[in-house]
Amino acid sequence: MKSASYYLAPLFAMLALTGGCASQTGDYPSLAIRDVELTAGRMAVPEVAPPAAPPRATLDRLAPLMAEARAAHAAFNVAAEQTTTRVRAASGAASGSESWSVAQVALADLRSRRSTAVIALADLDRLYADASSAGESTAEIAPVRSEVAELIAEEDRMLDTLVGQLAR
Repeated sequence: MKSASYYLAPLFAMLALTGGCASQTGDYPSLAIRDVELTAGRMAVPEVAPPAAPPRATLDRLAPLMAEARAAHAAFNVAAEQTTTRVRAASGAASGSESWSVAQVALADLRSRRSTAVIALADLDRLYADASSAGESTAEIAPVRSEVAELIAEEDRMLDTLVGQLAR
């Protein structure tokens, strides 16, 4: 067990060092408000224009990207039904068995189908970032981007569920 002086020594050292901060000796500047700081003035605030709308070419890309993501999601859902059947058949099967292997291939195909919607989301992210960095409005891009992100999140939940069922 350590003695009390072991713990108190650092405390006394800190007190001795901070005592120098409180001393009034020396030629230190005053912290009082100076005359130059009392000058009242007004700073002119420049007018800020609202963000410009994105170019029409950018907005024209939104509908095809959304359609691509929805089509990819529909194809994913069709493949998910087939994969669910294969995963259920392999549930409880030994790792490396025929049914387990078939389910793994079906899961790999399902992950591949998910990537089509992810590519559409990546394009939307790029449009969003370009418009944002150019000072343009993202009001029309953001909802489309959010909807595609939700479709992908739904696909991720489905994949997680299927992988969990296969692991049992």
